[in-house]
Amino acid sequence: MLNQIIDRDLADMGVYAQHPQNAITALSDIKSLACRVINRATRWHLKGVLPDDLIGLGAPLLPAELPREDQAPSRDGGKAPMRAAVAAVSLTVATELLAQRDVHASGEAMRWLIGIYYPDKPPSPAHVRPWAAGCSPVLDAIIIRALQPTMKRGAVLRYCTGSGLPGTSMHVTAAAGRAQRLPGLMWSRWALRMLPPKGFNVRTVQVALPCLVLQTGNTLTHGRAAKILGDASTRESNFRVLHALQNNPHWPDAQRSLLRLADYLDRTPPPIDYERRRELSYTDVLTEEDWPRFCRAAQAAVGQGPRYLVTRCYLIERISAMPMELAPELRSQLASFPATLTPQFTAELERTAQAFLTRCGISEPTVWEPPAKLLDGLTLPGFDPAAVQARDVHELMRGQGLTVAQTAGRLGTSSHVVHHVLERVPLAQNMYQARLAGTMREELKRRLPKAVLEQLGRRYSESEIARRFNTSNHMVARIRKEYGLPAPPMGNRSVLPRDI
Repeated sequence: MLNQIIDRDLADMGVYAQHPQNAITALSDIKSLACRVINRATRWHLKGVLPDDLIGLGAPLLPAELPREDQAPSRDGGKAPMRAAVAAVSLTVATELLAQRDVHASGEAMRWLIGIYYPDKPPSPAHVRPWAAGCSPVLDAIIIRALQPTMKRGAVLRYCTGSGLPGTSMHVTAAAGRAQRLPGLMWSRWALRMLPPKGFNVRTVQVALPCLVLQTGNTLTHGRAAKILGDASTRESNFRVLHALQNNPHWPDAQRSLLRLADYLDRTPPPIDYERRRELSYTDVLTEEDWPRFCRAAQAAVGQGPRYLVTRCYLIERISAMPMELAPELRSQLASFPATLTPQFTAELERTAQAFLTRCGISEPTVWEPPAKLLDGLTLPGFDPAAVQARDVHELMRGQGLTVAQTAGRLGTSSHVVHHVLERVPLAQNMYQARLAGTMREELKRRLPKAVLEQLGRRYSESEIARRFNTSNHMVARIRKEYGLPAPPMGNRSVLPRDI
């Protein structure tokens, strides 16, 4: 390996295959590692690392055990060793470490060397990273990967240990700029894919994940990340979610998903400025005075109770991508709100949102999410919404009358996934909703205009007219009163012909 690097003036083999370095930089890496071997390695440490014949060659020049802590090492790795055999041993160890297939394998192979210097307590990256001073980022990444098993949980994000080249790569000020591209509520597809299997509501994960993405590759703390993103979450909840993800068997892929998303957002600005959305005033979004007009346009009943408040909160969360502070009973209704949506209601929500953004001088889509292909090939702890088809949900809920929970159980998924599907493909309006909204009445008035009803009322009873038009006596009477027609004479019992 040494001869190849020198002859070609390039290091592109072993760990350098994916991150080539010039010869001087790569030789600095080899020298740094060789010095650490000379300073501390004993014959015992080198067993299993080097062939026995090479250990035997340098064995007389290497100590059998480490010196006591109060004794200064008798060897100085910063200088050229006095015997060629010691140089051969140290350089061979260094090149063996750097000849691994990638940074991750090299980091695992290097742990014994770090353990010599820190036998009692695992060191932090700040203690060991000076080994790579003046060297390549590849050696720094190897050190980070070697320390990964003993790192604190937040440091795993900070140093991007799951990436191909771990290490802090973004300054805090630059990381704050990433906040413009992150919502306070994680996109539901991502939150569902990352949802830990037990002990977490999807809303808790939704507010924590943006903070974890924001912390990736920089030194932001949990609390500082939450503050930048509008205090949608807390330091404690961020830590709990990260702790649960790291304890899950699928953590390596979960970390890759965070890295992929952070990298994508850094390279590709989304069409929404989420920081601006967080700063908008939403006082004039769907005011109480506008609610009746909204319901008429959405073909929905005005209703009583919290329906208006829940709809308004849903709309504000949709535009701002921030959680609303609500009482527990309203929070529960907001979570199940997608099950009440219809295509007409969803369309009017979109029109209202766009009208608000236009008043604010903003030309952006109401919602957006990163491409789903970023999660391709990953096995994550949560549920995959793509595995559930909208037509299956509609058939179970409309065709068989199942609830959201029953539908989720039948499909082997979560209620959160069913709500996610219904948010994108709402259920068609059922007869009960249509009756409350007056949609059925308007349809019946179209089929039964005043002149026709007046003519039929002279010969047939209201019950017979209702039977023929597949409606209720009450509906026919209500339309008759709206038309200002008299009640049909009592005793009319003629049967209405089917061809009318």
